[in-house]
Amino acid sequence: MLRTLILLLLFTPPAFAATGLERVILQELNVARTQPDAYIRYLEHYRRLFKDKTYTQPGTNLLIRTEEGTTAIDEAITFLRRQRPLPPLRWAEGLARSGAELVQAQAKNKETGHGSGRLAMGRRIQRHGRWTIAIGEAISYGPYVADRGRDVIAQLLVDDGVPSRGHRKALFDKDYRLAGVSCGPHPTFATACVIDFAGGEEGK
Repeated sequence: MLRTLILLLLFTPPAFAATGLERVILQELNVARTQPDAYIRYLEHYRRLFKDKTYTQPGTNLLIRTEEGTTAIDEAITFLRRQRPLPPLRWAEGLARSGAELVQAQAKNKETGHGSGRLAMGRRIQRHGRWTIAIGEAISYGPYVADRGRDVIAQLLVDDGVPSRGHRKALFDKDYRLAGVSCGPHPTFATACVIDFAGGEEGK
């Protein structure tokens, strides 16, 4: 019995220590889900930062060039006007660890996207918990300021240059009840933030 306990302690993953940015990202996502009308005001402010297809990243002097400019923002605002409020997402440490695994790998290999092989989204998320109903992932890359999780959610919500608007759909998927967030340095885009989602967790 003692040997079994020791083995369990050895193989229990360490607690995920969320940063301020990661917690703020989930808070901002829950504002968008529970109060979509209120989030329109931020996107309207965000829209005013644009000149043609470029804008200055809030809190920095960096000029960001987009593919669609304000067209995608206008579409996101229309989406939010039609979106019904959804329940907030609860923090799930296992999902945060899944995102951290990808963030750490991409900090070394300079890749983007949802991973492949051992790092493929489905395999990776299921390694960190026994999830039910549905799983998913949204990833944002950019020069984010530590306390501005709103910029991450705005980027995913607008989903510039993504014809399917897959990130936006993930943020507002009614099947999701849990989420975990991990952010870290990226050699090309300064910061990578991964949000992993699940509908539920076995036994909880």
